[in-house]
Amino acid sequence: MLILNGTRDIQVPASNAEALHEVKPEAELLIIENMNHVLKEAPAGSDANIATYSNPDLPLADGLVDGIVEFLNE
Repeated sequence: MLILNGTRDIQVPASNAEALHEVKPEAELLIIENMNHVLKEAPAGSDANIATYSNPDLPLADGLVDGIVEFLNE
């Protein structure tokens, strides 16, 4: 099981992922720095963060794909 979250997720804070990991320690925890709820890198501030939700030109957050691939290859 992979528990995945971003530090800029304003809908589900990273502390929730950490709490899940505490009750399921055998799961892998992956916290992506500056990633928001839609898996994109987001600036600080909720308005700027939410603006990324509807921008299809923004790439996925750095480290996301590599982290998932690494988990799947384990």
